[in-house]
Amino acid sequence: MTWKKRIISIVLCLCALLCAASVRAEAADEHSHPICGASHKDVGDHTSAPCSNVTWQAWDGTDTIGNDFFKDSNTKYLYLSRDVEMSDKWTDTIVPEGKTLYLCLNGHSLTRKASGYTINVYGTLVLCDCNGSRQGKGVISHGKKDDGSLYGTEGIYVIDNAVFKMYGGKISDNNGGVIVSGGTFTMYGGEISHNTRTTSSAEGGGGVWVKDYKYWSSGQTTLGNFAMYGGTICNNEIQSSVFGGGGVGMDSDGSFYMENGTITGNKCNNSGGGLDIRCTTITICWGMCRRPPRWTSTPTLPMICSRQPPKILTAASARQRRRRTLQSRGRKLPRPR
Repeated sequence: MTWKKRIISIVLCLCALLCAASVRAEAADEHSHPICGASHKDVGDHTSAPCSNVTWQAWDGTDTIGNDFFKDSNTKYLYLSRDVEMSDKWTDTIVPEGKTLYLCLNGHSLTRKASGYTINVYGTLVLCDCNGSRQGKGVISHGKKDDGSLYGTEGIYVIDNAVFKMYGGKISDNNGGVIVSGGTFTMYGGEISHNTRTTSSAEGGGGVWVKDYKYWSSGQTTLGNFAMYGGTICNNEIQSSVFGGGGVGMDSDGSFYMENGTITGNKCNNSGGGLDIRCTTITICWGMCRRPPRWTSTPTLPMICSRQPPKILTAASARQRRRRTLQSRGRKLPRPR
């Protein structure tokens, strides 16, 4: 074999190796899974029928998510390829009206070190965290200043007919976890924890705060709604002179629905460390659920009420009320159990 043929053979071998490496890299970078996480799981009204694998595009925070980002498509599937920090107070992460963002945290963090919300939702946001080796470690938060206080406000802001669906990940270390103003928040999984909200206005909710959105010019109102099918809301706090709800606070003509999940370890300086719910319809499943919702003081006796805080009673407090009623009527009290 002549030296020319040998050189050509070596070049062809190198080209083949480069092509193989490129194919392997593309295969490694491919990100495909259902919208709810690494694998599908039936929860609440989320069933397997509409939940097939989709291909996600890597996002490293370089491109700003806003109106221009959605010019070529109304729907985006993004996953974090690394931890992302946002420090420009003039640049917001926005899901515009009429657009849908599927965001997989992929075990990474999305942190805002500036004023404002971490993500503003005017359209639809669907959040999950698929990374098996770091499952549950993907976090949406605000960074801390030199004095130890947090930048910005809430982690997620859902406004005026917007929709937020949470299947996984964490919303933690914000000045309030999620605020819903005339939108709908449905929680299927994940965790909202260690958020502290301090407000001088007539608001509440350390983990989740839900209210109506009112158009002062027209007088129209868009209702705020919250449904919880799973997940955990824990260790949040609210400091407010009017409302409580360290876990969930709500003042809306909309509805609160809870079928499963955990709300525990939340606190406030007012009423309702776990819940302060004031809305038109309150539904808390008990016997019909696969598992009962868990509270800090269980068991509970849920009530349906209109524009009034829910009356959540422990079994012990119910017996005490019955004893007081019998005593007021002059009847013999039953022996305490």
